Amino acid sequence: MASLTIRDIPDEVLARLRERAAANRRSLNSEILLLLEREVGGATAPPGAFYQRIRERRAEWHGEGFRVPDPETLRKWIEEGRE
Repeated sequence: MASLTIRDIPDEVLARLRERAAANRRSLNSEILLLLEREVGGATAPPGAFYQRIRERRAEWHGEGFRVPDPETLRKWIEEGRE
């Protein structure tokens, strides 16, 4: 995955980005990526897809009580969330 450096960000813009990230409980990097994906159209999943995946995960655990998934499953879920 590529990296990008952005220079000369106005202080006010950076402050608003930080506030927005904190309000959404995301890192600054995650917030900026989300905004870029929305603006450029890189987000492939419809908005409700995230909540659908949560419902599917809950259904997998239903009746079994909570169990911590193995590391490979967790990695897969994290990668799915980045699509």
